[in-house]
Parts: sequence; structure tokens; C-alpha cells
Amino acid sequence: MINEYKTELIGQFPSPQQHGFQKSLSCVTAAFNLQETIYYNIEHGSNVYVAFLDQKAAFDCINHDRLFLKLGHLGIQGKCLRLFKESYESLNCVVKACSMTSDVINVRRGVRQGGVLSTFYYLAYIDELLQLLETSGYGAKVMSVPCGNPTFADDLSLITVSPYNLQKQVDIVYKYCKAWDMQINVSKSNVVTFSSRRNSLTTCILYGCDHIQQDNSAEHLGITQQSNLKLTNRIDIRLQKGKRSFFAMAGQGIHPQGVNPLVSCDLYRKIVVPTALYGAEL
Repeated sequence: MINEYKTELIGQFPSPQQHGFQKSLSCVTAAFNLQETIYYNIEHGSNVYVAFLDQKAAFDCINHDRLFLKLGHLGIQGKCLRLFKESYESLNCVVKACSMTSDVINVRRGVRQGGVLSTFYYLAYIDELLQLLETSGYGAKVMSVPCGNPTFADDLSLITVSPYNLQKQVDIVYKYCKAWDMQINVSKSNVVTFSSRRNSLTTCILYGCDHIQQDNSAEHLGITQQSNLKLTNRIDIRLQKGKRSFFAMAGQGIHPQGVNPLVSCDLYRKIVVPTALYGAEL
């Protein structure tokens, strides 16, 4: 039923910039989008300014009234919308600590953890923001294709070719979050300037009145992005993570020469090797 609404009523949903919870898309495709957009613009003589924004308690911050308003804007109406609303009516919870129990709390925000529709609800809640960023014209492009805000669920990155454009994009996020009761964790967000030049470039990007920290690298979807574009540091980091997972398993007595070498080798193949090779496609 949801797929029918997505194709017949909603149209272009979610935004092409959204890689989360989409068929044939993943963290790696979002990272590939980010990386190739950076490389393309640098090859054409531009520095690239990227803000990596961390959303605070993404699924827990969704306001129920605003959510169903969003669904109505997307074209979901009538019995289907009433059914969705009824599933979140009169939700209550209590908090237990040791032997103490709190009074009953009326739940008015947040979607169910592990719920079948929870990911759809979140995509609907944030989709308008991605559309605004894409149509603003401030984001970076590859040829004529807007690629300035590749997103995986709540992991949002803003790519521009000037500090002015980046500030404009951050302002769009700030206004949207204020209007729709969302929060960005500024202390966990950062700005990285990518350049082929040796001299480091400084920026001053504000989220509201808070300054976003500028760093030489950022962890994006588990892949380290270096401002100098060198891959050697990224490779070293992946190898170190592979080593840590190897020694963590060995420290628990799991070793190929142990009691059951077939099980041990299978665990190394499924855990250690993927950890070291994650993102190697890039």
C-alpha cells in the first residue's frame, strides 16, 4: 500500500539525495556521491567546503502532529492517514529505575523503534529539507546535476564551492529545524575544507549563533574523509580497525588454531575482513 502511495500520489519521493532505506542504495553509495562530487569540483579548480551535520535523536524527535501534517502534504489522505494517526493515538509510557516507577507519560513525539513504518515516517519528515537544499542552487554540482546534500537517513552532509554558499545551506537547515522541531548537535558536527593546495583554508560557519568546528578530517558513514584528499591515511585507519577486531576476537580465545578452526575462520572471514575492507570500493 505504501509503495502505491509513493508512486501514485507522492511522485518524486524521497529526494534523490536520500540514500537511506532505499533499494540498491547504501552507505557506500552516499559516500561515493560525496567523494566524487568533491573530486569533480577540485578537478575543475574549485575548493570544496563540506559541513557534516549530526542530528540529535533523529527518530525520537519526530513530533506526531507535524508528522501527520507532512504525510498530508505528501498526498496521503482519507482512511490511510486516519489509520496512521490512530496507531499513535493515546500512547503512554512509564520510566522504571530500580524499584521506582514514574507517573504515566503521554508520548507525543518519536516513532516506534523497529517499527515497519518508522523509516518511512522519518524519510517523510526530513524530505522537504532535502528538497529545499537541492533547489536552493547553493549546493555543489557534477556538470548540471545537483549533488550538494547526499544524505543517509539522518546523516546529512552539505557540499558547496564557497563559504558563502555553505553558510546559506546551513541557514536553510537551521530554519527548517526550528520550524519542524528538530535539533542538530553542533558539538558533534564539523566543517572540512577540501583543497589540492597545501595551504589550509579557514572558514567561520555558524549554525544559528553557534560556531561549527573546522577540522582536517571527518568520519562520514564510517569512512574517514581527509582534507588533503590522500588515501594513505584512510587505508591506515581501515587496517587499524581490522587489527583491533582481530585482536578483540583473539583476546576472547577465538583463534584459527583453537578447538574448532572452521568456526574460527568463518568468524574472521565475516567480521575481521569486512571491517578492514569497508569502503575499499572507493
